[in-house]
Amino acid sequence: MNNGEFDQNARKKRRRITLISMALAVLILLIFVIINSKAINSWIGSALRLFSPILIGVIIAYLLLPVFRFFERRVFRNIHPLGLRRTLALICAYLFLLLIFVLLFMLIVPQILTGINKLLNNYPEYLQTSVTHYNDFIEWVNGTLQKWNLSQTFLQKITAEEVNNNLSSLINDVGKLVALLQRLIPSAATPGKVISAVGSAVVGITKAIFAFFISLYLLASKERLYAQTMKLRRAIFDDRVNARITRVCTVADRSFGSFLEGKLFDSLIIGILTYVALLIFRIPYPVLIAAIIGITNIVPIIGPIFGAVPSALIVAFEQPAKVVPVLLIILVIQQIDGNIIGPKILGRSNGISSLCVLVAVMIMGKIWGLVGMLIGVPLFATALDLLDTLFKDRLRAKGLPTTTENYYPPDSPLDPATDMQSGSERSLRKWESKVLRLRKQKAEGKKLSAGDRWIVWLYTKGRKLNIVPKISPESLAQFAAEEAIRAEAREAKERVSEANK
Repeated sequence: MNNGEFDQNARKKRRRITLISMALAVLILLIFVIINSKAINSWIGSALRLFSPILIGVIIAYLLLPVFRFFERRVFRNIHPLGLRRTLALICAYLFLLLIFVLLFMLIVPQILTGINKLLNNYPEYLQTSVTHYNDFIEWVNGTLQKWNLSQTFLQKITAEEVNNNLSSLINDVGKLVALLQRLIPSAATPGKVISAVGSAVVGITKAIFAFFISLYLLASKERLYAQTMKLRRAIFDDRVNARITRVCTVADRSFGSFLEGKLFDSLIIGILTYVALLIFRIPYPVLIAAIIGITNIVPIIGPIFGAVPSALIVAFEQPAKVVPVLLIILVIQQIDGNIIGPKILGRSNGISSLCVLVAVMIMGKIWGLVGMLIGVPLFATALDLLDTLFKDRLRAKGLPTTTENYYPPDSPLDPATDMQSGSERSLRKWESKVLRLRKQKAEGKKLSAGDRWIVWLYTKGRKLNIVPKISPESLAQFAAEEAIRAEAREAKERVSEANK
């Protein structure tokens, strides 16, 4: 063995040892985090509370950056000097943010107050209606069980008087408990507590003001901050490490930015669709329910469940018979969102499967609550994207293919290329193939049926409105291959018929 081969083997051995050491270090770190999760979360909570104005300012600036760029580069692009253009863009961006909060306040708060007033004024009527529907449900359950010679005693009919008496007893017990707590803790409402509450409010307002100015500074000086960061990176790290840092930052920005912006826009569309559907079916409190569904839709997978439960309860107080329709409306709209709207807006921005989304939401929700649910998906997407790049580099170094389709088992009954596509992608490919075939028939002078003409018209309008994507090269290649196979089959059939003659 010559010196070159020896050095190469030594480098491979060192690289293998380094990778194994890194894997073991990551595994030990994960075990340590899991064992000491409470202490770590407590430390993280303290750090977040300390740096909360900075973090909130960064988040505001990050979310407002596309709006700021739109005003600076589109609306005010002809205004000079640059300082005036940037000032106007900043003012419009923050006015846009303020407008969103004002609209949400004006839409939600009046609906809540109206609902409370209706509940207080029409409480006896609502109670009697709810009791009647509950008793009808009990009769339906008993009648269904009797058909199977079964019976139950767990659910019994009730009266409005019984419900009133139980509520009165509960309110009295709560009042006694509150009075007992006041006697046991006489300082609960002392001036010191009031001063403390006022102090907390002042601290909260101060943090909000600091966050506002931090976000303002970040947006106004983003080029300078970028230059200072690059200067610091170049001074500390070499080109190879800087390239990796740039790669990580790019993937994280794409995952978080695309996911958050797309999810906000998707939730806005879902809220509007829900509002229109509620108006059509005359469901009470359409604005409030649409706002709840739109806001909770930001949380992947679990969000629609969080939104459906309070929506059903709100409708139950007003019109119990409309509870099932409102749940069906929410279910249908969520199916449309999951199969059509969501994939179109988000595309492959998260790059992970539904199972990974569910795991990310559950794990991060358990660790960091609602914030974990929101950032879990893009965080997992970033980690998986970086790991995917690492694995592909390793496969290329070994001379192996990098696509997952090449690693399906040989006896798999599934077509790997088709199985790797989502349901919406498969449906879109079938639709594209159908449209191409109908267009070819129309070009050949064949008459299309009314249904076929409707399919072509719908696709054409969708392309003009940019709702339906342009036919992909993969679909064109697949269509050409299918047409070639059909042509060969027709020629073979004609040869057989001629031979029979």
